[in-house]
Amino acid sequence: MKRILEVIKKIPSQWLFSSIGIGLIPLFIKVFIALSHADCYLKDAVEIVDFIVFGLVLCLSSINQINYTKMVVEKQIQWKERNIIGLVCFLIFFSCTYVLVIMEELALAKMNMIFLGITTIVVDVLFLLYSLFISSSLNDFVK
Repeated sequence: MKRILEVIKKIPSQWLFSSIGIGLIPLFIKVFIALSHADCYLKDAVEIVDFIVFGLVLCLSSINQINYTKMVVEKQIQWKERNIIGLVCFLIFFSCTYVLVIMEELALAKMNMIFLGITTIVVDVLFLLYSLFISSSLNDFVK
């Protein structure tokens, strides 16, 4: 428990509020509407698209954060390039997932939405950890 608290204390507050908070706004709005509307259920309000949007916002926020942090040492520049490539891969994944969801909604293709939803949530959690690593590393560079 003590170790978990130490890790939580090291989480950059700017990352937590700007990236995570902004990424979760669509989900919070839908949950609020579902809870305040008598005929709407929470399970009907939350969709795969909300998790895709969260991943896209978090990805773009991380790319922006890397690009606006001044890298001066060659090792930092290489770190930046490697992580930009990783972020672009996540961006491609979330974009392709979004296309698949739209194709399903327009009845252009039949998708396994349960598998797609679980995969998206798992990748979101992994990307959340990766984004935290990036933000923490950038804070170490600035110090």
